[in-house]
Amino acid sequence: MSKFWKKSFYVSLLLALCFMTALPMQVEAASLLTSNQGNTIAQAASDLIGVDYSRGGYSSASQGLDNRGFVKYVYSQYNVDLPYEMDELAASGVKVTNLQPGDVLFFTNRSGSRLSAVAIYVGDGYFVGSSSYFDGVVKKKLSSYSDVYHGARRMYSTTQNITSQRSTTPPSTTDQVSSSSYGARIVDEARDYLGVPYVFGSSASTTSSFDCSSFVQRSVYDAGLGKLPRTARSQASYLASSSNARTITSKSQLQPGDLLYFKNMGSHVSAGTVSHTAIYIGNNKIIQAMPNKGVIISTLTSYYTGSTRFAGAYRLVKPIG
Repeated sequence: MSKFWKKSFYVSLLLALCFMTALPMQVEAASLLTSNQGNTIAQAASDLIGVDYSRGGYSSASQGLDNRGFVKYVYSQYNVDLPYEMDELAASGVKVTNLQPGDVLFFTNRSGSRLSAVAIYVGDGYFVGSSSYFDGVVKKKLSSYSDVYHGARRMYSTTQNITSQRSTTPPSTTDQVSSSSYGARIVDEARDYLGVPYVFGSSASTTSSFDCSSFVQRSVYDAGLGKLPRTARSQASYLASSSNARTITSKSQLQPGDLLYFKNMGSHVSAGTVSHTAIYIGNNKIIQAMPNKGVIISTLTSYYTGSTRFAGAYRLVKPIG
């Protein structure tokens, strides 16, 4: 009888322990992201547009994020710990076909043989992701990648209110808004066109494609500051002599919204001719329309600022008449 009671005691103890450990799992039961939570995730992803690409980066936006690290980092801001490895990430959450902001999108390589990239859907047919090709976090139209789009998954969250769980504030890609409201307005309008494709000769009258100068022309126009001349060369010439603009003589003086001009860029122009333009957005970053890349955010490196390429910088101080 003693052996029987001893065995019964251990069985009872084991059952009690199982019951006790099961209780927290019921309290912490995960649920799929709601639409409001997804919108919060999408906004956090969009706040990181312009952050540099860094291979292996997933823990610090200031040090750069790689493709999968970007998704992991965004979700980690709300205490949702997603895996970094592609196969584990692809098994997380549940598959969905009716997209909502915050969903994680998966893309294959060109041959379709394996998953090669992820991003976060932000609504209205756009996604945000970190790309080595674009050298950072960019916003792109999903329909442009239909040939490699694999599907989407909606992730789980154990937080009751994801909007109050953010652990850090992602760094802005711009400096503090300059004293000139004109510059801030230009940057805001320019950012709306991130991901728009580049087509040489595109008119500013359409927003389906841009070249470098029509992009700058349209951004200034949308900011309510009038219409610049059409080409980069004519824009630079106008700004250099106009009382509507101030010439910036030092890189350290640049403010968001300043218009930058470059020479000796492109095979279609003669040596020394202004042939490219971009908009400074702060934090040593510019937004520009580039061949094969579209409207992107880039770092203002010595490639642009060297004496062989940099042609001038100008700040609008009053609207163009």
